[in-house]
Amino acid sequence: MSSDEPPITPRRILLVDDDRTVRETMMRILVIDGHSLEAAAGAEEALQKFKRGKFDLVMLDLEMPGMRGDELALAIREIAPEQTIVLLTAYGEVFNAMKECPPGVSRVFGKPFGFETVREALETIPARSP
Repeated sequence: MSSDEPPITPRRILLVDDDRTVRETMMRILVIDGHSLEAAAGAEEALQKFKRGKFDLVMLDLEMPGMRGDELALAIREIAPEQTIVLLTAYGEVFNAMKECPPGVSRVFGKPFGFETVREALETIPARSP
């Protein structure tokens, strides 16, 4: 980010991905941008963390063992119907071609995606009050 770009509004994010490398890479970049993150390797851990905290955004991998990301999105929406949820998937082109997100999902990012795409999307998400 260059010095002439507007400052990024910090967000509280729950990142859920069973791939440790993806989690760590995403976390590093989002923390550098000033966001507060919690990470989970799967659905059960994610639901526990979600119930304990308030998040501006939940980012979920689609393909995970146990419970898929779209199923987890629905479980989260039962707890917090207005929660913003982004689905991360290698099948992004398929969802984008259908021109609709799976139930419970606010937006789909196809993997691989550029971090500028994530940064731009984060600016459209309202921050929760402290």
